[in-house]
Amino acid sequence: MEDLDSFFSSRIKFKNLKILSLLGQHKSLTKVAQLMYMTTSAVSKSLAEIETNYGAQLFRREVGQLVPLPECLILIDSYLKIEAQLREGHDKIALLRGVKASRISIGVHAPSLENALANAIIRFKKISPETEICIKAGDKTSLLSSLRAGELDLVMCRAEVDDLNNDLRAILLHEHQLLFIANNNLNIPDSNKDLKSLLQYPWCLTSSTCPVRQCFDTNLVANGLKQPNNIIEVDNPINLIGIIMQNYECITVASSNIARRLQKQNKVKIINRELSFSIKPQIIIWNSKVPLNTNVRKLRDFICYEAH
Repeated sequence: MEDLDSFFSSRIKFKNLKILSLLGQHKSLTKVAQLMYMTTSAVSKSLAEIETNYGAQLFRREVGQLVPLPECLILIDSYLKIEAQLREGHDKIALLRGVKASRISIGVHAPSLENALANAIIRFKKISPETEICIKAGDKTSLLSSLRAGELDLVMCRAEVDDLNNDLRAILLHEHQLLFIANNNLNIPDSNKDLKSLLQYPWCLTSSTCPVRQCFDTNLVANGLKQPNNIIEVDNPINLIGIIMQNYECITVASSNIARRLQKQNKVKIINRELSFSIKPQIIIWNSKVPLNTNVRKLRDFICYEAH
């Protein structure tokens, strides 16, 4: 107990707590060395110093990784709370000085929620104009990797909440069916509105990395069907599909909210045939190991409100 008291009263260093936190997240001396701009031996030496001052081992050494022990997890949790409070203190001081207070980074792979995100950002900027908001596009895997690394505050993408690991938390934003939509001038007889017949027409689709395309492809396989012969594949920007759809007689598949919005704008028409199953829902995700500051929580809540 004496060593513990001494550690908290005089031996504790903020930098060392950060090293503990990063080791707990990445479980690798080499990775933490890269993030801290240190050598691997320097990180190893710092860990040895921390454990000596603490008076007990904080990580279990396993082949290829370090596993944080229960007392280490408590120290990491304390550090994350202190770090979050310091970030909020920084923002408040910056605001008093009249400079940009903070930055919120959001990873987005959610074309069907672009309007909701835009409306949420507008609402947020009205109450916090000094906060910078950065939007980063990418696929789900890369965005979640950036979220875990602390490079993003929030991620919007398609996934099942129950499929996430324990280090992530999420809120369901919206569930959609997929609908087929076509150029307004494309004449499709009622007798040709089954999926097999529709594949004979030109198509404009997202790339195979997009969840909507993956859902479409899965449906084809389930029905024993092949890809359309006449196809335009668009990886990025997704909005290019909408432009092509207005000027080229073709078909695509889109989430129901996008399909209905485009039809209301008289840009396309919905073909009355839903896929036989729903696509994964849109969710908003954050890192449970990094406490959200007040601004991030506000923006997250605005996004949830606008998406429902």
